[in-house]
Amino acid sequence: MATYSSFSNREQYNLSVWAFVKRVPAGKVVTYGQVAKSVSPSPGVAANTYRAFGPRWVGSAMARCPGDVPWQRVVNFRISSMLVRIFAFLKSSPWPIVPMEQEFVAIPMFAGRN
Repeated sequence: MATYSSFSNREQYNLSVWAFVKRVPAGKVVTYGQVAKSVSPSPGVAANTYRAFGPRWVGSAMARCPGDVPWQRVVNFRISSMLVRIFAFLKSSPWPIVPMEQEFVAIPMFAGRN
């Protein structure tokens, strides 16, 4: 069983996580685990420890991310699998998908207000 250990250079690890997340295209998401598999751990961290705690360390890095990192593109595995099922259902649905712009309804009491 892996025992928890902290990594030696948190800042360098965070920078590598943020650089990876910045390369995720708009409209796509990755899981914390996918990011952990794609970013190498800090030197001195055992492989089994990183497999066990890597996604949590990615979450820790994302909690500290600067404003230019698209944090919303990193999701939990359960959320990602749910999104896949929802989009598969919508693609096979007999009902047309209406873009949000066409569903917009102006509410008269707020019209003209800034």
